[in-house]
Amino acid sequence: MKYEEGVRYRFNPFARNYVATAGLLNWIEDHQAHWLMDIIASYKVDLMEKKADYLKICEMVGEVENTCGLFTISDEINGELVRQVIPYTYLTENIKIWAIDEGDLVVCILPEEY
Repeated sequence: MKYEEGVRYRFNPFARNYVATAGLLNWIEDHQAHWLMDIIASYKVDLMEKKADYLKICEMVGEVENTCGLFTISDEINGELVRQVIPYTYLTENIKIWAIDEGDLVVCILPEEY
């Protein structure tokens, strides 16, 4: 499935206030990494408690050791906020995603889409 440019899509029925751009979702689809979007949405409460900045930088480094990956969320004010080892992944490409708070919505985009 290819997503239409210029449209924001909800990607998780349980994270209704999260949307993603077509460019990001096309990358996710091409790499079969839908689970990555669920991880980002799962940290909403933790990031609120840590008073994270409105712009969060989510990074996934694929296959750090064998089939393990490393997922982090950071911001420019607090530095690294989340660090999670993904014990099993075939994702070999690294990706950086910006999660931007826009009031009631969190918009997830690729930095080059900004």
